[in-house]
Amino acid sequence: MITVNVEGSTFPNFIGGTQTRILSFDGDEVTYLNPTPSHGGAPAKVTYRRAK
Repeated sequence: MITVNVEGSTFPNFIGGTQTRILSFDGDEVTYLNPTPSHGGAPAKVTYRRAK
């Protein structure tokens, strides 16, 4: 997990707050998960893969 301290945002109510993100590692991939995205609905998930 990582904690993000929000210093500036297009969402004024986020400024000065903290948000938690979940990181998971699997071989050459890292997945970054935001369990509570600003738009509601499903969690936001991004997967990065190491370039070869």
